[in-house]
Amino acid sequence: MEKGWFNADAIQQRALLEAKRHFGGVKALARALHARESTVRNWLSQANALPYTSALHIEDKTHISIERLTPKEQQTNQILRRLRRHQPNVVNHGDQLQQPDKYAVIQQATTTPHLMQRAILVNLNQEVILGRRRLQHQTLNGNLLTQSRIIDLEALWLGCFSLSEYIADLWVSERVAIGMALFCEYQHHPYWNAHVQSESINTRIARVTNFSNQNQYEQARLVFLKTNAHYLAKVDQNDLSIAQAYQRMEHYE
Repeated sequence: MEKGWFNADAIQQRALLEAKRHFGGVKALARALHARESTVRNWLSQANALPYTSALHIEDKTHISIERLTPKEQQTNQILRRLRRHQPNVVNHGDQLQQPDKYAVIQQATTTPHLMQRAILVNLNQEVILGRRRLQHQTLNGNLLTQSRIIDLEALWLGCFSLSEYIADLWVSERVAIGMALFCEYQHHPYWNAHVQSESINTRIARVTNFSNQNQYEQARLVFLKTNAHYLAKVDQNDLSIAQAYQRMEHYE
């Protein structure tokens, strides 16, 4: 966990409050975890009291990352993350997913055929980051269930782990979409100017989404938004580098 951001207790307490909201209250959270209501209230007031096994149960039911639920257990969390990099898709009911306007710009690239076959990316609030067109297509065809991957954006933003440590097999397009979602969510983050002055927001996004530097992320973002489907598919399938696709895009503009 990076210094200068929220301290560990505050990160953990925020995560527990998210879990409480997810279930609709302390009583429902206690029931889901097979714990006493008084015990859960104690966790909410004294985050250090949360047992690791209970944190794992919360992550399993809410997808709030273990790194945020137990930020002081860095060594154990790193071992666990390495073991779980190839996490399976989650089946969502399409009617439960939201399609907020804040991610509208990301959806421009979702019409490309190769992305239509990928699992939808959603945040913890069940808001679609990438894959809105696939979701609409499935709904029109009467398929209400969809494969999705749930991304804990705040854990990425806080530097709990990089994207490759979180999910190992994401395409460049998907990493860009997650980077753009981070920008949408945290460009006006109240702790940005107060605590992080050594790097720009896009440098930070490039780092946590595993691009070599800010320039490579910016090139990938422009390729994602402006290039044709053929080039984008080649980049995602490692048949064309980001730099090559960017140069070709500039040539034809």
